[in-house]
Amino acid sequence: AVTRFDEPELDRVHDEALSLHPIEQVTRQLYLPLLVRLGERWQDLDGGIAEEHFFAMYLRSKLGARLQHRMRYATGPRLLAACAPGEQHEIGLLLFALEANGAGMRTVLLGADTPLPDVGIACRRSGCEAVVIASSVDPEPGMLDDSLRELVRTVRVPVFVGGATASRHRRAITTAGAIALGSDLEDGVRTIAAGLEGRSQRS
Repeated sequence: AVTRFDEPELDRVHDEALSLHPIEQVTRQLYLPLLVRLGERWQDLDGGIAEEHFFAMYLRSKLGARLQHRMRYATGPRLLAACAPGEQHEIGLLLFALEANGAGMRTVLLGADTPLPDVGIACRRSGCEAVVIASSVDPEPGMLDDSLRELVRTVRVPVFVGGATASRHRRAITTAGAIALGSDLEDGVRTIAAGLEGRSQRS
């Protein structure tokens, strides 16, 4: 369906998958592998970039609508989530938000390519209990050593970094005072929940 840019067929597959399985399972077993495959195809095939963009737009719309519907029922901790500077892809952020929502958490989403000083301002104004930065790209110079460290210092709530960047730069993230989550959404949400629970017990 993606290679034919066939949105009605995508709708049929999407609806059928959700009628059989929960969104979290569909995310892990269908959406994420397909995104990886499309990301590999664009490098080798004519039209691959168009395919990836088409599916990303489709998925952003579906995930956003699903998240908006489910968010009204969440009552747990409130997380501020944003893509790191230079990260243009929001799908991972939306998938994380759905996984977090499935665990009862609420999210305030800032979207792609967000400067970390703005993340800090938004966190303080919103009163969120944690910050989550999503990134799959190589960080900009000074982002981990300077900007991330300053964010941790100013927000005074736990700062988590997820995605491939967290796996590749775990030591630098930890040195900056943040918590590296890696790329597994389910494990990441569990780590956040445990961190917030421990913080609540200490306060």
